[in-house]
Amino acid sequence: MSAAVLCIGDSGVQRLSAAVLCTNPECKNQAQRFFAPFSSIVRQSLTISIPSVTVTQASGQTDPTNSSPVRFAVTFGETVTGFDSSDVVFSSSTAPGTLAATVSGNGSAYTVEITGMTDAGDVIVSVGAGAAQDTAGNISTASSGGDGTVRYDPSYVPNVACTGITLSGLTVAENQPAGTVVGTLSATDADGGPHTFYRVVRRDGWLDNGSFVINGNVLKTAASFDFETKNALTVYIRANDSYGASCFNSFTINVGNMNESPTGLALSYRWVDEEKPAGTEVGFFTTSGDPDAGDTHSYGLVSGDGGEDSGLFFVEGNTLRTAKSFDYETEEKHSYNIRIRTSDKGGLSFEKSFTVRVNDMNEPPTDIDLSVTEVNENNRIATQIGIFSASDPNPCDSHTFSLVSGDGDTDNGVFRISGSILYPRVSFDYENQAEKNSYSIRVLANDGHGGTHEKSFVITVKNVNDPPTISNIRDMRLRGVGTDDDLTGTADFKVSDQDTPFGNLTISAESSDPELLPVENITFGGSGSERFVTLTPAKGKSGSMAVTVTVSDGEITAETEFTLSVTLEPAPAFDGITVESVADPDTPVSPGDTLTYTAVLPNTGDADAEDVVFTLPAPANTAHVSGSVSVKITDTETGEVLTDSDDSPQPVYNSESGQLEWSGDIPAGARAEIVFDITVDDDVETGDVITARSWSLSYDFDGDGKNDITAEPEDDPDASENPPLRIVIPEPECVEGDVNNDGEYDLKDAVMVLQILVGIETDAADSLCADVNRDGRIGLAELFFILNHLAG
Repeated sequence: MSAAVLCIGDSGVQRLSAAVLCTNPECKNQAQRFFAPFSSIVRQSLTISIPSVTVTQASGQTDPTNSSPVRFAVTFGETVTGFDSSDVVFSSSTAPGTLAATVSGNGSAYTVEITGMTDAGDVIVSVGAGAAQDTAGNISTASSGGDGTVRYDPSYVPNVACTGITLSGLTVAENQPAGTVVGTLSATDADGGPHTFYRVVRRDGWLDNGSFVINGNVLKTAASFDFETKNALTVYIRANDSYGASCFNSFTINVGNMNESPTGLALSYRWVDEEKPAGTEVGFFTTSGDPDAGDTHSYGLVSGDGGEDSGLFFVEGNTLRTAKSFDYETEEKHSYNIRIRTSDKGGLSFEKSFTVRVNDMNEPPTDIDLSVTEVNENNRIATQIGIFSASDPNPCDSHTFSLVSGDGDTDNGVFRISGSILYPRVSFDYENQAEKNSYSIRVLANDGHGGTHEKSFVITVKNVNDPPTISNIRDMRLRGVGTDDDLTGTADFKVSDQDTPFGNLTISAESSDPELLPVENITFGGSGSERFVTLTPAKGKSGSMAVTVTVSDGEITAETEFTLSVTLEPAPAFDGITVESVADPDTPVSPGDTLTYTAVLPNTGDADAEDVVFTLPAPANTAHVSGSVSVKITDTETGEVLTDSDDSPQPVYNSESGQLEWSGDIPAGARAEIVFDITVDDDVETGDVITARSWSLSYDFDGDGKNDITAEPEDDPDASENPPLRIVIPEPECVEGDVNNDGEYDLKDAVMVLQILVGIETDAADSLCADVNRDGRIGLAELFFILNHLAG
């Protein structure tokens, strides 16, 4: 085992720690259990307190000082013993002489007195480490902190504080700006020491210090004072000399009362009625804002800004009166500007401008006018006839109008007035002889101020051309399938005109979308009042648009609008149907050969084709091979098989009609591939051809359950795309030039050729080998061929 000791010092406190470690793996405790290697078996710590020391100036010691001894206080952190003068260190002192220390005190507080200074200098005291020990025997540390220095000067004279402060001025006038000088400060000091600054300080009972500031030794105001608010303020001032000594004094500053001008002026009333005599009272003046309570004021008209009309008025005491009579209607001005001055008893004044307005006194209206006195027949009850207006000497008056009893009120009940507008209560009919064509009413105008005027009017009914009428036309919806569908729609409507014969009416139409419905595709029919319109939208166009139908009598028109909606459903389409043999067209076909054909039916449209019927007669010179037909539906673009022979309806061969037949569905973008075999007839001859161009395809184009569209091959298809197969009859083996078919050519064959040339009938025409140049006849070429071979 091993032991470790750790010592830590911290602010005069030392902590001793010890630990015993097990370094032998065989270590056991009292329970005979093994310790972990290097684990701690015993731990112990001990805390030790070390006394601290502080040196400061003793209580009552001045710094600097001219007296000896110089006294210091030495304080230990706890009770100690053994501290004496030998422990005091003053080697850093600058004061000359033989310095000596005397120590008094006990416990933790001691006093040190230093003597022996012969001239001015600093006395600096400290305590070295180990100067004393506590009851546990712990020795003290060296002194730290505190103030262990005093300036010693035998010629130093102590400073004496000032004994009084005086202020040269104790009054300041009211309303002066902040920064106004109150007076100059001076202090009385027995030792004549300079006083470096003065300060306004706060003290209970003197709360006006914030109203003053000191600049050097000059006291100034920090605000503007108002005598009426507070006429005296108290300030408390301190004077400090350069050694820190100070004295205090308080001063009462009186605020001087100054005469102040008024700041406000009011006129009780600013209107005067027209036509009142000169001297009429307008209103009376009052002065406001004069800080001098109890001041009296006088008033007068003065010239200046806003006083151009002051000559039209005069002031009597504090009353404003007119100097003339005003007429609102004859004078251009209705408001007048005056300028008034109010003066206090001290001669200070305030001026203000006022506007006096002349009141227009009410006068009754003098006449009534109606803007229109005619009304068209067949009017609506809400039709405005005319607007009333009144002539009134008071141009700003507004008027109300009403029907009243009196002379000319015969037909008041046929009309009504709303605001200033005249309306009829009935619809007039000029042609109706039971009704009259002129009406009399009596109207009153009221200005709202008691003034009224009455007047009669005659309202005349005018004969006007009655407009034609046209009934509503129902909206039309047309539906087609594919872009080739021809669509037409018809709708009925009615027209009428009270003044115009039907034959003189003109009916026209406008299309909001000429591309969908050209105007020329809108036609009209019918007669009298019963009419109809026929719409033929452009082929292949769809959408919705407005159609406006107008009827005109030559002057007035009437119109109605309805909507045409055209919808084109997607449709299947079959382009590029082919029926081709897998055999090479350049390879001859012989009787009895079996040929494989493929019919491809592509749906190139936008919709699925349902119940497609495809028929294909057996190609010429062939016969259908039973059980050889199969079909599959594939994606045209990718070639993916959508349905095969197991899932699709199978084609059949109709022996009675001699044709192949298939019925099924072909989705958009897919194609049906029908594969079948045929055999070449045995009785064909060389030069015959095999073609498969007589097919037919039909399907339900518009979804009505009927196969109403049929596709067939073109009349003159391009043979290069589907060339016919040509039949060649193979010839038996023979010897060329063997005209008589005896297996060799000799003179007999030459003689037979000569017989043929001169027209003698022979058996050579049946020979397959006699025609050596294959020109379809026997002649000189065959004779020369035989003779040349005989001659070698």
